[in-house]
Order: sequence, then C-alpha cells, then structure tokens
Amino acid sequence: MGRCGVVFAALFMEGEAGARSGATVVRDALFRVVLARGVRLTTDLDHLPLHAAPGWRMHVTRRGELTLEWPHFQPLLADAVLDVPGNWVEVAAGPGVVLVFVGSGFGLREGESGGRGHAATQVRRAAETGALAAGAVSFTASA
Repeated sequence: MGRCGVVFAALFMEGEAGARSGATVVRDALFRVVLARGVRLTTDLDHLPLHAAPGWRMHVTRRGELTLEWPHFQPLLADAVLDVPGNWVEVAAGPGVVLVFVGSGFGLREGESGGRGHAATQVRRAAETGALAAGAVSFTASA
C-alpha cells in the first residue's frame, strides 16, 4: 500500500464471535473491540493516520511468528504464523510501521466473497460505510 511514493506493509483482519446468548454470530465484534482500544474509525482510505496508535506494537521473530500487542493485558495475536508476501517484513521494517485494518465483510476467508467482488473493493466499501477501523502500529523484527 503506497502513499506519497512510500510503500507500507498492511495487515487486514476481520473477525466474528459467538454472542453470549447462544449460536448468534456477531460479525463486527473485533471491529468494536479495536475501536474501544484506540484504533480509529476510517472512512477515507486516501487519508490514513500514520502516527502509531498508542499502546499498539507488532513484532515478528526470525521464524516469522507475529505478535500484535494492544492496550490489553494479553496480545491480540501471539506468535501467529501468517501468510504474508515474501518481502512483507522488509517493507514493514523500513518505516517501522504497519497499517492495520479491521472490519468485517472483506471476504478474506477462502471462498467467502460470495460474488461481492475483489477484497480491495470490499475494504473501500467498508470504509465508506463506516465499518472499517485502521491505524498505524509500530513494528520491529528480530535480527
């Protein structure tokens, strides 16, 4: 993802959780939680904040295990092995920042697009409809 000729690494997350009342699935649970923890509502992908969100940090080990810390006593992701492009770590390490996008309905899970189109289009639509949170997260990688 580029801005002013600078390329940034990005992490897209969408989540769902079972509601406490039973089998109901809450598709925007992760979205609501990250908004409450300092990542901002984003309605315009062309004007993203590039200052690091307070309390958010990301680290990747040499083995490719990613930990995403946030203002909570446990990490949001801990030692997760993600399928990222080959140069993702180097791109993130350059500016020391990763852009994190959180919402629902992106169609990121295999076979979930349901004919709605490309994931990038879905992310833009989520932003335009007020269903996307985004923020810059400081990034470090083990040497």
